[in-house]
Amino acid sequence: MSPAPHADDRSDPDLAEAAREAALIAEENRILNSFADTARFRSRSRPMETGPHGTAVKRPRAATMSPPVTQRPIPRRPRAESDFVLSTPRRKLIEVKTDWLPAHLAPSAIPRLSVALETCGGAASGRRRRVSITCDRRRRTTVSVDARLLAATVAFAVVSGASAFSMAPLSLLHVKGPGRFMLSKPVAPVFGEVPTYPAPNGHVARFYQSAAYLDRHAGGALREAVDVAARAHEHQRRKSGEPFIVHPLHVATVLADLRMDADTVMAGLLHDTVEDTSLTVGDIQATFGDAVARIVEGVTDEPTQIDSENQQDLLLSMSSEWRVALVKLADRLHNMRTLKHMPKEKRIKKAKETMELFVPLARKMGITPIYEELLDLCSETLLPRGGRLLPGAAKHALMTAAAPANLDSTLAKLNIDLDTHHARWQSHLDAYPAVSLTPCTSVEC
Repeated sequence: MSPAPHADDRSDPDLAEAAREAALIAEENRILNSFADTARFRSRSRPMETGPHGTAVKRPRAATMSPPVTQRPIPRRPRAESDFVLSTPRRKLIEVKTDWLPAHLAPSAIPRLSVALETCGGAASGRRRRVSITCDRRRRTTVSVDARLLAATVAFAVVSGASAFSMAPLSLLHVKGPGRFMLSKPVAPVFGEVPTYPAPNGHVARFYQSAAYLDRHAGGALREAVDVAARAHEHQRRKSGEPFIVHPLHVATVLADLRMDADTVMAGLLHDTVEDTSLTVGDIQATFGDAVARIVEGVTDEPTQIDSENQQDLLLSMSSEWRVALVKLADRLHNMRTLKHMPKEKRIKKAKETMELFVPLARKMGITPIYEELLDLCSETLLPRGGRLLPGAAKHALMTAAAPANLDSTLAKLNIDLDTHHARWQSHLDAYPAVSLTPCTSVEC
């Protein structure tokens, strides 16, 4: 039996292969150990060592990183709902503070509000004034605002509001006396301004509703009269700021409520065109006929004459055309309805003139709806509050004493008899017994 071969008895090829393997392992270990200075690499790498007979052995991981530093915990203040501060970081122009109130200090239901003016800051930094507004309920909320910032905000709001309302420039003002100024022309409203042409739809619709009793063939002439009057009064406004065409529409509506004929209603639409616009009596005659032109000419005042002369001309025109009186009474009725937009002196003057001429005229002709409303409107201006509650006869006696009627003397002077006019109105009532005026609301008048 032959003995077992010794390690040294291996052949030359085996020894050469083992030597090459040992050299490769040694070179690998040298390369890995060259990066051992880096803690990150050391913690992740596993260097290899050669054991007996050239076998590879794992080396245990070395602790290459420095021991962790013990950090002290940062002391944190516990968060409380009662602490809330909102302020700018530097100047603190606005500062808001809220905190809870004890139960015995909190108001029961209605919040308690207080305003205070504080002074803060020293002589070096400059004293500042702040306005503090405190509201107490279950919480106390305090808003502190820099006084200069608050004043600037209020001034900006005032200036912006004034410019939004389009204040009248000083060039439109002229002196009426010591301490009295007046606008040279009415300033139109800015918000919701209604154009002067075409006529406002609401007033036109109300007029057409009142004139529905007329023959359908008169509808085209009425529409043309509305358009001609609106075009003639374009860019004109009343003292209230509304388009001027609203006044002729209301006059025509009163005449339609009285169930007058189409010529009288159209004359009510055009009664101010000759006096206030470039339209002439000839233009009206060529478009709407002789009757309408004659009525419009009868109610037109001459600008060069005084009021008494214009009243005499009116009565003379009534003697030949009784419908002139109806248009003039309807005109005065709407003017008295809108008298609140006039100054006090003008209101008193118009009310006395109405009591002297138009109230007795409506009474003589028997036009009761206009007579009663004119009497009530005049009493609102001329009588104290207690006198307005008197019955009709007592009110008429009191108003006549305040403004004596001069109609009878004027009629006798001009030799005019109104009995025929009264008879014509009574015959008109026989055809339309249920005559009543549509009440004018405060928004429309």
